[in-house]
Amino acid sequence: MNIYKPMIHLAKEVSTIPEVFPQDTIQGIALHSIHQNGLEAEKVEMSSCEVKNCQMVYCNFSNSSFCDVIFENCDFSNTNFSNSSLIRTHFLNCKLVGCNFSGTFWHHACLEEIQGKYSNFSTASFKNVLWKKSDLTGSSIQEATLKEFYTQDCNWNGSSFFRTSLKGIDFRTSQIEGIVVQIEDVKGCTVTPMQAVDLAELMGLIVK
Repeated sequence: MNIYKPMIHLAKEVSTIPEVFPQDTIQGIALHSIHQNGLEAEKVEMSSCEVKNCQMVYCNFSNSSFCDVIFENCDFSNTNFSNSSLIRTHFLNCKLVGCNFSGTFWHHACLEEIQGKYSNFSTASFKNVLWKKSDLTGSSIQEATLKEFYTQDCNWNGSSFFRTSLKGIDFRTSQIEGIVVQIEDVKGCTVTPMQAVDLAELMGLIVK
């Protein structure tokens, strides 16, 4: 596992929305303790930034670019990140419940201690991405591409991986009860004996 860390070079700290948005390019700043709901910030380019202790729910960051960004202790519930790119971007102890990440591109990303129930990652592309100690119950990762995709101590119960190849993924430390998959989806993934029984039952097999 080789996940690159964000390269952060901060120039200044800001704490009010007018200082940041609606600029299209945001670089080298620390956003601390900003509370803004329903913000429209489509096609934003953010790089070398730190976003900490912020609440920005029901916002629109679709078609945006995030490179070398750390999000820490933030609440982005029900926010739209669709069709965005997230490169060397880390989410630490963030709330991403109900977020829309469909069509996103993830490269060298880390998501640790995330509350991400019912989030949508359909048609997303993941490359060199680590999920750690996170709750993704009921999320959707349909028709996605997973390459060097790592999951450690995560809850994927009830999530849909329909038409997403899980080849090479090790689920042994994570929970996958009730996931939605096709038989061809699970070929080549690593699971515990108990997880194998659950998957067999999902596919209509009778295990005695």
